[in-house]
Amino acid sequence: MRAFLSTIKNQSGQVGRGTVAVMLVMATLVLLILYSLGFEFIVTTEGTKMMAFMRQIEGANQEFRASVGVWPHVAVAQQTPVDNLMALVDPSYLQSKYQDKSKNYLTEAEVVDGVVRHPFGKGGTIMQMPVEEQGRAYMLIIMTDVPVNTYEDADRREDGSVSWTEGRLQTDEDPGKNSTVTVTYLANQMDAAVAPR
Repeated sequence: MRAFLSTIKNQSGQVGRGTVAVMLVMATLVLLILYSLGFEFIVTTEGTKMMAFMRQIEGANQEFRASVGVWPHVAVAQQTPVDNLMALVDPSYLQSKYQDKSKNYLTEAEVVDGVVRHPFGKGGTIMQMPVEEQGRAYMLIIMTDVPVNTYEDADRREDGSVSWTEGRLQTDEDPGKNSTVTVTYLANQMDAAVAPR
């Protein structure tokens, strides 16, 4: 009986040490992976959130186009940058012939007094309008009053470096001492040139 208990004790002690060794190796590997990737991939930054928000609007534009048959700026009753975005949220902003085909494509968007707002910094207005860039038509998404550091983080992630006037994500100019900027994002490439309605 003593030999049996001694065998169990030795085996369980060895299993315990082996488990600890495996756990230490796994923990070390996880830490090495985190270190090599950088913690920025794990921590969601404001810039990451802003780009996710921009892409959500870009996706809503595409879904609107697929459902309604035209881009939002063509379907609105009154073409303004604010109404072009409100078309994605409230079908009453559309010409009557498009209202039945539409829905709210941005269900989590905050709308205050007929304007879609963003949550970055103290918040600001979101708009969109068609633009032509190098002979191609795009939907340009505009966010006002975005904190400079949020823009810089998003620009690094989207375009690879901070540039005020180059890439898909831009501002009007170097903000200098301003704490906020107006951000533009070259979103959907539209298949037809921008034409008056």
